[in-house]
Amino acid sequence: MKRLVPLLICVLLTASCRQTTVLTEGEKIAQQVGDLVGQYNIQQIAVFYGNGSFIPKQAFSFQGAFLRLSDATGDRYFSFARLTRFDVGPASSGPPTYLTLYFQ
Repeated sequence: MKRLVPLLICVLLTASCRQTTVLTEGEKIAQQVGDLVGQYNIQQIAVFYGNGSFIPKQAFSFQGAFLRLSDATGDRYFSFARLTRFDVGPASSGPPTYLTLYFQ
């Protein structure tokens, strides 16, 4: 019986533990932007960052709380936690086709 008590305690503790996913602010924003990209089928984005630096429209991907831009010079990463605003750009006709992101 004495051996059974520690085993029972371990089983109860393990069963009572629930795994909760806690998202960072950057991950929450990345999900919102990702939903927008899917909703409008956006294929390219433009990025403004720092003191007015600009990256024209190009292909992109999401990696957790980060935006990854890839080109011939390599990869650049931007944290969604530093996103200050975004704009969905209109196409000449039809639904919006590009997204402009503004980072600190």
